[in-house]
Amino acid sequence: MNVQQLATSGPNYSVNVQSYQTSVRTLPDGERVELQKLFMRLKVLPAQYSVRQAPQIIGVGLLEAIDESTILQLAIQVIKTAMECTYPTDDRS
Repeated sequence: MNVQQLATSGPNYSVNVQSYQTSVRTLPDGERVELQKLFMRLKVLPAQYSVRQAPQIIGVGLLEAIDESTILQLAIQVIKTAMECTYPTDDRS
């Protein structure tokens, strides 16, 4: 959860996790999953607010699994290919 907490003035809109409610569901293929419902406590309730969760960042660590020399070789190939390309000229001049 993202709450702007660097403001220099104004009310303290801090958010605390009060509790979770857990439920177990069974998917059509028989797999069981556990879901959590979040209950929050706001120190000050603003006139308008929207609860948002940042999207998941998946695969960030996968780049670390690739050897640096492999990445450099691929980068060199991309640069060489780009240098060999011919680009259309602008004949309007």
